[in-house]
Amino acid sequence: MQDWKAKTVVLTGATSGLGRATALAFARRGFTIIVAGRRREALDALVASCDELGARAVSCEGDITQEADVQRLLETALAVNGRIDIWVNNAGVTLFAKLDEAPFDEHRRVIETNVIGSMLCARAVMPVFRRQEYGVLINVGSVLSKVGQPFVPSYVISKFAIRGLTEALRADVAEMPHVHVCTLLPYAIDTQHFEAGAN
Repeated sequence: MQDWKAKTVVLTGATSGLGRATALAFARRGFTIIVAGRRREALDALVASCDELGARAVSCEGDITQEADVQRLLETALAVNGRIDIWVNNAGVTLFAKLDEAPFDEHRRVIETNVIGSMLCARAVMPVFRRQEYGVLINVGSVLSKVGQPFVPSYVISKFAIRGLTEALRADVAEMPHVHVCTLLPYAIDTQHFEAGAN
């Protein structure tokens, strides 16, 4: 039987929705989990829930669009078990507005969180995977990584970019058979994501 307790996973955007559900799923299997997000109270509640399931969980508050926060997350994760087995780039936001209908700064925030945040995280963890010669990076895209939708254009653009990020990184480690880069493309899920759009 696989010894999941020896595995360390980092999960961004862990405080609600798909991220929280994923953290709890890892906890049920006994993974050691480093959960990241911007809301301290939600992180504390999640860690407590993971503890109740018998898993070791450590929180790291921060904003993945800030390189210093991503570096702190990386260092927090490495301090736990000395390695990272899985990193899930799940943090993301959306904006419900056509491209010409919302202030551009709101569209920019979607791109910064979903794309730049994922790039910064990948930039931090991929050298660790190369050094270890193993590891799994999971970039959470969407069915909208492949299908256009006019009412959330910045989100669609960001999720298409996530596929591009995965493809570029996968090519970069093509000769490393134990380093994997994946894109998850979920369909719409009934989470707070729809209630917490930028607008």
